[in-house]
Amino acid sequence: MLMLRPDLDIPHRTYIRTHLTSLYESVQSQLLSDLPETAKVSIALDGWQSPFKRSFLAITAYYITTDWKWQEVYYMLLSSHTNANIYHRH
Repeated sequence: MLMLRPDLDIPHRTYIRTHLTSLYESVQSQLLSDLPETAKVSIALDGWQSPFKRSFLAITAYYITTDWKWQEVYYMLLSSHTNANIYHRH
């Protein structure tokens, strides 16, 4: 196999997954930290399936921060829409 950059060290997939999960959790907690204690949150759900039978479910939460800024938090589920997949995710 010919590589354009043989000196490039490609990280293992488990490292990338762990790093992305950690980054996601950090961003999520940072976004939700400015959620006022008495805030009202609006939640929108959208589920669909691609022509190739790939299932998607998007969950979006909308709220206004204590300094009156509009905030949106997204979560995407990329598997079948079963109870086990939806309710056992964090």
